[in-house]
Amino acid sequence: MSVIEQRSRIDTDPRFSRRRHAVARLRRRKLLAHAAVVAGVAAIVWIAFFSPLLIVSNVEVAGGRHVTEADIMTIARLDERRNLLLLSTTEVAQAVRELAWVKRANIDRKLPGTLRVNIVERVPALALQAAEARWTIDRGGHVLAPGAPKRLPTVAGVSEEEIAVGERVTSAEVQGALAVYRIVPDRLRRNLEAIFVPGSERISLSLESGLLIRLGAAEKLRAKSSVLTALLGRIKREGLGVGYVDVRVPTSPAVGPAPTP
Repeated sequence: MSVIEQRSRIDTDPRFSRRRHAVARLRRRKLLAHAAVVAGVAAIVWIAFFSPLLIVSNVEVAGGRHVTEADIMTIARLDERRNLLLLSTTEVAQAVRELAWVKRANIDRKLPGTLRVNIVERVPALALQAAEARWTIDRGGHVLAPGAPKRLPTVAGVSEEEIAVGERVTSAEVQGALAVYRIVPDRLRRNLEAIFVPGSERISLSLESGLLIRLGAAEKLRAKSSVLTALLGRIKREGLGVGYVDVRVPTSPAVGPAPTP
């Protein structure tokens, strides 16, 4: 039998024909599977990059009384072109922390289009009086807002300086006053009317009762606070009419009467 006749018999053998068809079907299935994978990846890419469902359409603010959605949209440059999956939550958090009232911030995504901003705000502590202007500051000296509620104790007598919302006042006078504010007992702090700082070495407190407390420089504050607490306790127990307490030298404190009218 010739070679041509053998090939002819192989080509017409039904077993070989079925095998060729099976191989062809397998190839088509593989091609279809590959095409499906490519189509799926393309769909995912389209959803992630171009779907209107994933644009930042809503900002939720949690924990903030003074920070609004509009504040966050502006400071973080969020608009209808920002994709929720593609934006950097770290960068958004850093931007939000630039707002004057924000102490800490972290960001969560909520699909399909909500950005949740969790905020811990700074707490107003004092009113800073500088020339004719008043500012609300926290216990670290961060300027929170122009103006200040009357209920806040006033830091007065400071030299005029550049003050801006969102910045921190770093002068020795103001930082000395803040150090004193942080160290005095809570009971005293609740009755505090003003902290006078005509100089960083001449800090004094004025209470709502009219009592003047001379502290001097913002040093040895724990010792001064301890001595002051003991003196005030004794004054209260004995019902002494005292106009001032001097703890500038904590080892040699002094008290004196109120000035006569």
